[in-house]
Amino acid sequence: MFFAELGSSEEQWRDPVAAMFLAEAILNGLKQPLDRSRVAVGFGGGHYCPKFSDLERDFAFGHICPKYALDLLDESLIREMVEKTADKVDLGILEKNLKERHASLITRTLRKLDIDHIEA
Repeated sequence: MFFAELGSSEEQWRDPVAAMFLAEAILNGLKQPLDRSRVAVGFGGGHYCPKFSDLERDFAFGHICPKYALDLLDESLIREMVEKTADKVDLGILEKNLKERHASLITRTLRKLDIDHIEA
């Protein structure tokens, strides 16, 4: 998982040299051999999910649902997060201090999908 941003203004977004540099960096990274990290989906955290960024050395994250979007989750969306992750999901990671109703829905659904979960 990674996040790549080409600046933060329209001037930077329209810079073809910077855009080419970013695109080449991404493509070169994709050519590197992959190690088999455990694949996880994440629940909680802020917009950039800093807790999950800290865990990137140990887990390859597929989909992440940040805390502000947890009210939109239902069993169907959790299933989609798992099913639409390219590799088999090994683990669900819940940020600590989720509301009980969110944590309960997530853990119940992950159990139905035979996926373990941890709090981080």
